[in-house]
Amino acid sequence: MFMRIQTTPGSCGSRAFNTIPAAAEFIMDGPAIPFNVSDGRGCKVFNIHLSVLAEYSMFFHDIHNHYNLIEANALKFDLCGIDPQTFNRFTIWLYYQGIYIDEGSATPLEYYDQFEQLWTLADKYRVPSLQKQSIDTALVLLRALREQSNFDVLGYWHCIYHKSYVGSPERRFIAGQCAILLLSGEEKGLDPERIHPALRGDIANIIHNLYPQLY
Repeated sequence: MFMRIQTTPGSCGSRAFNTIPAAAEFIMDGPAIPFNVSDGRGCKVFNIHLSVLAEYSMFFHDIHNHYNLIEANALKFDLCGIDPQTFNRFTIWLYYQGIYIDEGSATPLEYYDQFEQLWTLADKYRVPSLQKQSIDTALVLLRALREQSNFDVLGYWHCIYHKSYVGSPERRFIAGQCAILLLSGEEKGLDPERIHPALRGDIANIIHNLYPQLY
């Protein structure tokens, strides 16, 4: 079973939980690409239309434009080290643009981990709209945690930074959230002086890439 968390595109504000968006309207033509996904505990095959992948993924958009039908039909992807449940969420998003999380997750931070895994997969296949939506949804969750239980969001991020390596998906996911908060001006309490030096540098790099004219 799944629960959908929907955020307003392009903002950090939340919409109602369990909001069901209409399926995107596009032509599902061409071949369906098989993905053999395994995390060492199990393997599952997903078949996704190349036209759907190309609609949102810059990686598959290039393939769609440059491969002929015979080449496209021969495509197959073997993905090791990826949780099939995460890839299932990715597949659902491609067809419906809604983020689903498992209702059976034990804690809110497990939800957060699911958003991070989804962001990482979107980063791999260059799906910027899903990356943005994953970040927005994670921020909605963390903000609710802080308001309901005085959760130390910055301390949690710092803990992840200490356990992860430079340039890791975990760090880039966090830096993206901080950059959005700082640029939007919504998070008045996010004091740059309290931010981990490595995180501060990653935030600066993201803002520089987004707005090079500021530097």
